[in-house]
Amino acid sequence: MKRQILRVLLTGGIGAFFASGCCCPKPVAVVKKTEVLTPTGPIIVSSKYPVRTNEVVIVQPTPAPKPDETLWYFTGIRWVRVSGQWD
Repeated sequence: MKRQILRVLLTGGIGAFFASGCCCPKPVAVVKKTEVLTPTGPIIVSSKYPVRTNEVVIVQPTPAPKPDETLWYFTGIRWVRVSGQWD
């Protein structure tokens, strides 16, 4: 009985090893880098550098938030907010 269980476990382990692809090397893409050519002579630029522009952003402050004027009522268990306008 022990040999049968061991044989089943060993066969299943080997099968899982081959099925998962761990035993076989996977194909790898080979990327060849091209050489970066260095300039052999002087670099001639035919236009001027662009003019630097400064941007001004004006931010106006927002008014302070007004407190919420609501009425709170205690029900005996918790506080409940009663909506509406109260003076």
